[in-house]
Amino acid sequence: SAIHYCDVRCPCCQYFCDKAYGHTDLHHTSHGNMKDTYFVSDTDAVDIQDRKYTAGEQGVAEMCPFFCAKMGRGHVHFMPCLHSANSCVYTSTDGRQHCTLQLQPHPTKPMDEVLHETYWKTLGWEDPVSSAAEKAAFKLCPYKCDASDHTADAPSYCILDAWHDVMDKHDPRGQQPGHTIVQGHLFACKHFSSRGLSHHIFVLDASGSMNGSPWHTLTDAVHGYLQEQVHKKGVDCGDIVSIITFSSRGVIVFEGQPMANVVNAQIPFQGQGTDFDSGLRCAVELLSRNHHDKFSPVLLFFSDGYPNTTNSGVYLADHIVNTFERNNLMTYLVGFGDMNFVCLEQLAIRLKGAFHRAISDIDLLDTFKAISVSVHLRSGLVANTA
Repeated sequence: SAIHYCDVRCPCCQYFCDKAYGHTDLHHTSHGNMKDTYFVSDTDAVDIQDRKYTAGEQGVAEMCPFFCAKMGRGHVHFMPCLHSANSCVYTSTDGRQHCTLQLQPHPTKPMDEVLHETYWKTLGWEDPVSSAAEKAAFKLCPYKCDASDHTADAPSYCILDAWHDVMDKHDPRGQQPGHTIVQGHLFACKHFSSRGLSHHIFVLDASGSMNGSPWHTLTDAVHGYLQEQVHKKGVDCGDIVSIITFSSRGVIVFEGQPMANVVNAQIPFQGQGTDFDSGLRCAVELLSRNHHDKFSPVLLFFSDGYPNTTNSGVYLADHIVNTFERNNLMTYLVGFGDMNFVCLEQLAIRLKGAFHRAISDIDLLDTFKAISVSVHLRSGLVANTA
């Protein structure tokens, strides 16, 4: 007798399920090119091994099983979320959690991060990856040790599960021979892990327009960023923090302080005009004194308005990139309010950083927390029909 096959298509590649019509278990197919997906990322550019894409571009050049294999250990998929961050019903314990990053090309669209196994089960399909070893790796933490002792074909990763709780530095598992705990991760080696430790450098606009409520909101956002770092890595993680304020002049308020010392510290206000150069000069001073063999710099530049001169900060931004990009520099720029941020966006391009715009107080708090969790680039594909 004739066999009637299932009429359900994979939401990513649109291949039909090859099981009998009316089956009650997960769908299955051989899978093809992911033509009904598009890339999302917390930056405009997306690098997937030897291929480069832009956020919003179709995933037609990728295939379901091979794309997951490329993304590798502990990778995440993205699915639209029907809730806000405060009301999302998913927790990391079930392989799905709310994404706090602003993902291009639709930065205001609520999204969830979903681990590989949970993603395909949620879609109702069998795992397209056949390798048991790869599927086991997908469940593990992707935090990597970058020490030169490890070769490309024998890397060392955190040996805990993906999305594990922060491990206390006194946990007995870290006292085993050949093991170490770094920034809340457990390694079967004795080196610093991905990016080593971080030096978080805030450059904050303290001009007259920030007086009062805006300044309180900004300092709350900075504290929220640091609290997120503590939550992810532990209060004794070893990271250091510097805070610069600028208006018509720049002031180094804190330099190279342990995170625990500044996580709730008061940041004095200045007043006066807006001169990007004054803040970046202080940043250059700090970067010049940074121990780059131990601390990778993370530069966070904030402003609520237009600088006194159009080219303010441009020369120093070029200098920072030319001098410190080799030291694993990451840069983020945040514009606050409903102003014209063309100069800040230009600065982001010169600094090769990510630009974020926050309209309201809540947006600003969420933006700083999102940047805090964005230690690694987050990119992936979203099914148009998901």
